Amino acid sequence: HLEADAVLLPNDEQELGNEFGKTYVKGKAWCTLPLPLDTGLPVHLNGAFELSSNRRDLWQGKDMSGGGSIRVQWNEVLLRDVFAPAYAGILQAVPKLLNTKRMLDNANAWHCFFPRSSQELNGIWSMVASSVYHLIVESSAPSLFCIAQNGMWVSPTESVLASLPVKVQDVSTSDAPPGDMFTNDILHVRVRKALLNDGVRVVSVSQSMAQSLRPLLEPKNFLTASMVRNYFRIEPGPDMLDRKNSLKNGILSKKQNISDLLAFCLNDFMDLQGFGDPEDTFIVASLQKALHSVFIVPLVNQSLIGEFCDPSNRSVLSLLLPDTQQRHLLQSFCPDILIDCHEEENPHLYSILTKLARTAAVNVRLVDAISLAWTLRSFLPDAWVSMKGIEWTPGENNHPTEEWMQRLWNYLSAREIDLDVFEGICLVPVKGGKMLALEKQSSIIGSEKRGDSIAALLSELGCNVI
Repeated sequence: HLEADAVLLPNDEQELGNEFGKTYVKGKAWCTLPLPLDTGLPVHLNGAFELSSNRRDLWQGKDMSGGGSIRVQWNEVLLRDVFAPAYAGILQAVPKLLNTKRMLDNANAWHCFFPRSSQELNGIWSMVASSVYHLIVESSAPSLFCIAQNGMWVSPTESVLASLPVKVQDVSTSDAPPGDMFTNDILHVRVRKALLNDGVRVVSVSQSMAQSLRPLLEPKNFLTASMVRNYFRIEPGPDMLDRKNSLKNGILSKKQNISDLLAFCLNDFMDLQGFGDPEDTFIVASLQKALHSVFIVPLVNQSLIGEFCDPSNRSVLSLLLPDTQQRHLLQSFCPDILIDCHEEENPHLYSILTKLARTAAVNVRLVDAISLAWTLRSFLPDAWVSMKGIEWTPGENNHPTEEWMQRLWNYLSAREIDLDVFEGICLVPVKGGKMLALEKQSSIIGSEKRGDSIAALLSELGCNVI
């Protein structure tokens, strides 16, 4: 009987088709002659089954006894120990016969010949699916096709499985405007493409196939936010700088890639109740653990990449998330710590980062009076924060220009910011080419509504006139 058992697949490459999710073979069961049974598998099975008297069904069920129980056991052994190994063997043998270059246009179609998950199959046929996937994973033989590096065959254990609904599996990233992540599915496609271009062995599979393999593989084998975070996590070590340079000059060299990957990394927190609340200790602790040492923050200085760190570490600079007005003020002043994310261009990512900053879980801060004062103290020349007055040479010796100083005061005035936090910083330009420190008690007099003669007289009396 066993010599007659067979698993049948199409023998013409054209029958593979070229659309993901289309199964061109509706699997039938045969017992020498075809039976009126749809197996739910994408292959035909021909064997010496134990059949009902009218040849319309297999003996199956758990409530059998006597001869009926033996017939059920026979069918189960036939499916589990004969058909499943034969089916798995075909899926591992056929790749050796296929042209790799031609498979680049048919990669998704090949995966259609893998069984659906056991939960989607009826009755006795489900054991074929579960057994096939167990055998494929245990053997570690290349059976999945990956389009990275001009195409390669890989085993499930060395791949990253990306599953999406059929309708978006092959969506071109050109269909979505830059920066517009209008659905998580489109974002998923972009991230998959970016990782493939970086050499990651991402394999596109159906959701059903991913569901079948999930219990058999490790989390690193699935394209998830956690997997991407770990890909960009760089722990201190001898290879740290080389790894950072490799990422910066590779996958992170494109601004769109960084935005997409960062949004993907944070997406699993977006829908959690409490995300954005610094009082939610569970969310804060989860964010700290998930984002620690992840090297993926886009900065205005595009030659640099920011890294998420513990905000309590005083040796780590905070990364500032500005709004539009703050960005215009600070982008030329401190581009090395300014996050490059426009709220108009990428509202989705900006919203995520804003909530992240509010949790204070990592070194991302919104720009407020305190952080602005800290930034001025950190990036202005030392004399500007240590002396009561300095000679101001606009645009020279790292001194701010007149235009920038005007922009700063316009901002402080428009936001009605309390100036107490800026006390001691030289920010008040006075006649004579000087810049004086802000003080609560000072001899600085505004020059508005006063003529030049009055201003000159006040200066002779020892007053500093703005």
